[in-house]
Amino acid sequence: MNVRLGQVFYGTGPRGYAVLAASPLAQGCEGEVADLCGEIGSPSFEGAHSFVLASRPFGNRVLLLRACEGPTDPNGRRTIFFHVLVASAADLAASRLDAFALSGKNVFRSSLPEGPVADLEVESASACAEIPAPPFNASFPAVLRLEKPDMSLVRSVLGSRANAVSWASFAETAHPSFDLCSVDVYAAIPAGVAVYDAKGLVRAASVPSARSDAAARAARDGEPQKHGVSFALVASLALNAILAVACAVLFFGSGKGKASEPVDVSAPVAGRVGGDGDSTRDGLSAVKSVLDGFSRENVIRDWDERVPKSAYLPWMKNPKSGKEDEKETFDRIEVNVRFVKKLFDVYEGGKKE
Repeated sequence: MNVRLGQVFYGTGPRGYAVLAASPLAQGCEGEVADLCGEIGSPSFEGAHSFVLASRPFGNRVLLLRACEGPTDPNGRRTIFFHVLVASAADLAASRLDAFALSGKNVFRSSLPEGPVADLEVESASACAEIPAPPFNASFPAVLRLEKPDMSLVRSVLGSRANAVSWASFAETAHPSFDLCSVDVYAAIPAGVAVYDAKGLVRAASVPSARSDAAARAARDGEPQKHGVSFALVASLALNAILAVACAVLFFGSGKGKASEPVDVSAPVAGRVGGDGDSTRDGLSAVKSVLDGFSRENVIRDWDERVPKSAYLPWMKNPKSGKEDEKETFDRIEVNVRFVKKLFDVYEGGKKE
């Protein structure tokens, strides 16, 4: 059987990113397409021929997307070009087509075609492609935290659900609207999702806060959301919060300040401070409580090794766009990371200074 597909092209135009063209069958989907492209953002690619695949159910239809490197903008910055196909969910099920199969058929384009954009007709898959067995069982919603994109891993984890759930093989941030999404190891991850790496579970799903749960519901219901929160900002805020708590405890524990009332020893990040505020032993006990409350897996001990491998940090350290504020943010993060690492080295006996 032949399957009819609508087309939407999304990329940089005279006023920034926007829908560039749409075929008749895809008209009315432009807003949903723009949201999906915005949630994927501008993930880094491993080479000029690399790409990102994504898919999202939309009523009785499915959006099937491929993102690849686009032309540089007038300022010489890299851009992303999105080609989105719109198909009936029933037709996809009958034809055994999904984003992976359409990519294998070379249906997706890497540039805007000349002239009017028409609908496409694609033959059904000649044979049902064998899906590799997943290396682990994942519960959705889930995030794959990877050093680089891994298309085969994403396909195996999805299994037969490629057209039934919202997913992206790689994205700039783990937006809560995705049931499955792969991100860089430094990307911010929302609450309430299970986190996996290439070998299996890293963090079980937590109970999301009322705010994050509302954001996820709003995203799924199609309400406009603000996207593109910088992972650098999130990391910097988290580190500074940890350091602020540690410094406050050290301040009171060293006798330079005095607590107005006893500290509850049951609190997760505070130890008991002596009544006169001069007890070094109690102060160190408080610091120990703070460090014990910080997950060891979040201490980036191999910072110098990770930076060159990251998709984002080398760019922040030497931004090609000339944004010095990004480099300043990176420098501050680096100082904070090294300070936290040193705290743990001293605490665990790794260093004696």
